[in-house]
Amino acid sequence: MTRKRLLLSLIALGLLGTAPLQALPQPDLNNGTTHVRIEVPKPKQANLLQLRGILGAGWAYIREDDDCYKMRLRLVAGDFGGKWVGIAGRKPIIMEFSDPLLVRALLSGDDIVSDVTGVSTRSGYSQNPIRVLSGISPETGFIINPGRHLGADMFGPKLRETRCENL
Repeated sequence: MTRKRLLLSLIALGLLGTAPLQALPQPDLNNGTTHVRIEVPKPKQANLLQLRGILGAGWAYIREDDDCYKMRLRLVAGDFGGKWVGIAGRKPIIMEFSDPLLVRALLSGDDIVSDVTGVSTRSGYSQNPIRVLSGISPETGFIINPGRHLGADMFGPKLRETRCENL
């Protein structure tokens, strides 16, 4: 058996041998009580030619009434020339939102892009549903990618139950 065929066989066995996917809990998004807090505790600065940015892995904490969940995520932020990029004292990046469309996108595994949604530092500002609490400025462009690896991109992010104390 060639190496290529062996590798493909191992990959196929790995995919077939995985546990069945769990259905994600579906919060009631119609009553507007679902709240999401994004936390990236240790962002790192990165450069690629004229692009300057920040990247990091973290968690999305989702609260719906008395039920709380968390899911892994990746965040990339930056712009050309780094005008709005900087890691102020290595602060964690923290954001919040309650917009049902954004919550639905996050739970579906879709990327959340700041240029499409709008960002502010004020709460309750309906034109900009994402509120930045620390780590970056509202002018910094970013993408929130649910999941932590290729498996999440293929099968969707994994949602875990968590305690609600900090939400």
